[in-house]
Amino acid sequence: MNKPLTLITLLLCSLPLVVNGQTEPTDTVKTIGLDALVETNSPTELTKPNKQTELAKPSFWWRVGQWLLDYYINKPKEQDDPYYITPRQRWIFSTQLGLTNSGLGMNHVDARASMRLQTPTRITQSVTLSFRGLSLTLPIVNIDRTNDHDFTFAMFGNRFGIETSLRRSTSLKGKINHIGTSTVIDMPSGSVSSRDFDFDAYYAFQSKRFSFPAAYNLSYIQQRSAGSAFLSASIRHVRTTLDSLPIVTSGDAHIASNLFCIGGGYGHNFVFKNGWMFHFSGLTSISLITRNRLYIDGYEQMLHNKFPNTVNTLNLCAVRNGKRWFGGLRFRLHHATYGHSDYIQFTSTRTQLNFTIGLRI
Repeated sequence: MNKPLTLITLLLCSLPLVVNGQTEPTDTVKTIGLDALVETNSPTELTKPNKQTELAKPSFWWRVGQWLLDYYINKPKEQDDPYYITPRQRWIFSTQLGLTNSGLGMNHVDARASMRLQTPTRITQSVTLSFRGLSLTLPIVNIDRTNDHDFTFAMFGNRFGIETSLRRSTSLKGKINHIGTSTVIDMPSGSVSSRDFDFDAYYAFQSKRFSFPAAYNLSYIQQRSAGSAFLSASIRHVRTTLDSLPIVTSGDAHIASNLFCIGGGYGHNFVFKNGWMFHFSGLTSISLITRNRLYIDGYEQMLHNKFPNTVNTLNLCAVRNGKRWFGGLRFRLHHATYGHSDYIQFTSTRTQLNFTIGLRI
């Protein structure tokens, strides 16, 4: 054997045995050098692991991405629960025919005037695509030919979930009544427009028995009747633009309202034969932070607020589940009151009635 090969062999044998960044514990460890061979039987004399061989800790975003990958892609099929089950199909495609009506009110005590605006009943055809609880709803066409639109993105889970919606209304119309007089000012369609942004989150206490997705995006199927109390938190932003506001000024103006609310409620799924299920849930929230501002030609005025400002929501739903096809009818009533009853108080009302039919793929 030539001399260079002998030296290479001795160098390889002199390296400590490392597995996953740690020295493998053995009763006898031999450290072989070029000049001499030293044998020891003491496990305390083990060679320290090389820092370069230790695996680097994953970053926060790497762990978040891995969790999303495991939950939505690599997540194994859940075992059937006696109260609800997970359909074998991951994708859900559905279409909705919706009837929507919105109202906006304002009482101005100093001006002794009240405004009541209402949209005509809007008929909308929309589609929803869902994947394991993630849902995106987009409008296709407004049958009544208005310029009002709704966009919704949601992630519904049994324990917690979120829903984000963006709405635009330009067909509000109504009247301004001066209290104590017979003066009535007409507000035609297009003179008032509003943009709403809502972010809602919930946490259900009885998530092992009660399933919110079984009534909302139908990513689960409720098998036995059950209910649960839940907590909620929401952020609401409303921007109302008025081309003519005689209550305050004859110029253009807009009002911006921001609310942060927390609340609670109760929901229940009633399961009947032949795949029928009825859902009921009610929610009451109180605004902890309310900011109302009036903007007129670049001038900003902070409006008064009086605690409590409240937001109430009622949901009713009927669902019929088949092997792949499903259908449902859902009603939602949303009412909010905010501002100050002694100065300027706002009310907002929205009712929705949706007929849904879909397919699990």
